[in-house]
Amino acid sequence: MDGSLVIDQITWKFCSHFQVYVELRELVMDEKNQELQWMEEARWLQMEENRGKDGTWGHPHVSYLTFWSLFELQKAFAKGTVLLDLPEKSLAGVVNHLLDRFIIDGQIRRQDREKLLRTLLLKHSRARDIEALGGGEGITEGYPPPGILEKILQNSETTLVLVGRVDFLERPVLGFVRLKDPMQLEPKQEKLGQPAVPVRFLFVLLGPEAPNMDYTQLGRAAATLMSERVSRGG
Repeated sequence: MDGSLVIDQITWKFCSHFQVYVELRELVMDEKNQELQWMEEARWLQMEENRGKDGTWGHPHVSYLTFWSLFELQKAFAKGTVLLDLPEKSLAGVVNHLLDRFIIDGQIRRQDREKLLRTLLLKHSRARDIEALGGGEGITEGYPPPGILEKILQNSETTLVLVGRVDFLERPVLGFVRLKDPMQLEPKQEKLGQPAVPVRFLFVLLGPEAPNMDYTQLGRAAATLMSERVSRGG
């Protein structure tokens, strides 16, 4: 089944009533501490914004997707795991359910479960933390960008897209979760000047290094498709 059609069918009735804020986070290496963590790379509030190497955000623009990324996303969804109306309230609970289904669906080996669990529960950082990754100086100044708080409506919900490369998996694994009720992933973010937008949808794509796999572009494709539901349904 077409990956875009899958997302369309299971999110349409939700996105017609809520503004969806989409974040793409990628698994990256903290060069200072030599630790992996999740770093936000792009975001969508109808338009796409990308983080530069210095940690600053570019101008909002219409997303451009390649045929390759849509085709590969379609293939990944055909073998992926979808969980609908999951009654979990924490990221750990969601991840544990998803990994159990990965095993049942034959996406991962049982011995890979703990490694994948630790990976998905790694620290989440934002663009203002880019200095800790060995790049940029004084990036926290001016964050968040002017107007972003005003653009995100009170009844907004987040789609969180997590992508990355891990060497212990034999092949790419994909999971898509729609929660029964939105969960607060980062309850302290309001104190940091960030909008506390609850997460309704979670998209996960992880796999080994491969010449024909660009996980960032596949994540962009999934995120763009989720954000497009807003413009079509809102």
